[in-house]
Amino acid sequence: MRDRDLLELVPGDAPAGLGGCRAGGSPLQECDYNVTVFDGPGPDEYRGPVRVSHADISDMRPERAAHYLGMRVLRDGSWDLRTALSALRPEKILKAYSRGRAVEAAACCAFAEADRGWRSAMWAKAGALHLAEAHMAASGVRPSPTHGLAALRGAPAPVLEELGLERASPTLLSRMCESVVGISESLGSGPPPGALRAKREAMSPMPAACYLYFVSLAWRLLGHSPAEGLRRPARIAMDLDAASPDSAARVRRACARALGSGF
Repeated sequence: MRDRDLLELVPGDAPAGLGGCRAGGSPLQECDYNVTVFDGPGPDEYRGPVRVSHADISDMRPERAAHYLGMRVLRDGSWDLRTALSALRPEKILKAYSRGRAVEAAACCAFAEADRGWRSAMWAKAGALHLAEAHMAASGVRPSPTHGLAALRGAPAPVLEELGLERASPTLLSRMCESVVGISESLGSGPPPGALRAKREAMSPMPAACYLYFVSLAWRLLGHSPAEGLRRPARIAMDLDAASPDSAARVRRACARALGSGF
């Protein structure tokens, strides 16, 4: 999609930018268009392959700014966005983001150990996911389920094992995709079903990345307190039935080592 086509999806005069791998010119079909409109906080909107996020231009905390690195300005009549982006220091932001994700992972492990059943497994999986993102950022890579896998080669074994990337198979990925579709439709948010199925098809040659994408998206949609009615799709979308009994403890120990190493 051309820049002017993207701007047609976000009318108005608020600053807007294209982030993610598309900002760098990636032609790959599996790459999403991540557009951020700086018109104040608000829920994400999905329009086909385009995800529209809303943010405050003054909020450049690492957890947000890490996703603005490499952003291409689409609209900025006041030059406020260009000024804010020029002040970002990638190395500093990624280091802070990495530590923040490791801290978040440790918190998830604490929730997992205090909970039980599928929610405990969900928290442990989220902890492994956050710690994986921490390793991506520590390697100087903007966290991305599609393009960040190479940075995970040096991640602790418990993190990789609890993520379960090696379990990715066409059958499992199809079930995960349909479960994310179910979660999205139940909550009234998330990408449309057609976009999710197209994503699975486009990522079929890269099953581990597809698996990580669906786990990440499911966690983002479910939030911290998913309803009991979403138990079945959550278990499938995040592949929770493969969790080991000591998942949370294993990820927690990996968090302690990561934080102790200076993340």
